[in-house]
Amino acid sequence: MNSFHSDADFNAGKLAEYLELSRRQLYREMDRIGHTPAPYIREFRMEKAKEYIDSSTVRRVKELAYRVGYKSAETFSDHFYQHFQIRPSELLREVA
Repeated sequence: MNSFHSDADFNAGKLAEYLELSRRQLYREMDRIGHTPAPYIREFRMEKAKEYIDSSTVRRVKELAYRVGYKSAETFSDHFYQHFQIRPSELLREVA
């Protein structure tokens, strides 16, 4: 799934296709582990963003958001804060 983290249009349908499942099968499988596709994809993107920050490969929030598949830096920043309880801009300053 690494190759899809920067695709802003990556969704449950594309995840199902990647896993060679129907959308319905994907939802059933995800339900068994207590997840739905959207939060799973978001969590994957957040972890990938943290990797980019830790490796110092990005310097700006907007670039980071784009690299992990967000069209809006503001939405990305809000999701990042919900996931890590720190703004990505603060974390970028800490590692700089």
